[in-house]
Amino acid sequence: VIEQPVANVDVSPTILDVLGLEAEAGAFQGISLLPAATGGRLPRDRPLLSSAWLPTEHYPGQSAFTLGDMSRSEVALIQGNWKLYRTWQDKWRLFNLREDPGERTNMATRLPQRVEALRRRLEGMDRRLRERVTGPGAARALTEEERTRIENLGYADTVEPR
Repeated sequence: VIEQPVANVDVSPTILDVLGLEAEAGAFQGISLLPAATGGRLPRDRPLLSSAWLPTEHYPGQSAFTLGDMSRSEVALIQGNWKLYRTWQDKWRLFNLREDPGERTNMATRLPQRVEALRRRLEGMDRRLRERVTGPGAARALTEEERTRIENLGYADTVEPR
């Protein structure tokens, strides 16, 4: 059991670690959870970003979500004991997860400096994610060999136009 917060981005690095394989530097945002699963600890203040896309038919007045547009999603940042959460109505909520694990007491109005610092961190993480996904060199065409391997695995009839 790992008692520290983890994220989906940690799954791939963990699988590679279990298999004894190394990823290319910078290939993943997450970290391997294997050390924590075998009695070690994870970095204490590692920030974790979470977001949820909001279908427009359930949230009046919201536009369709587009990649990198945090304004169209609910988003949260967990760092240390703190969780900063922005609702789809663009309201900020701040919780101390150690003292209030049920997230019942919103501390945002009492601690505006902490909200601002975490908000800046969250926006920086979102900006870096957008750049990673859409920036120069973010995607490349598959080689013929890669395309064939993917098709042979049955994942796609054709993975990209030839």
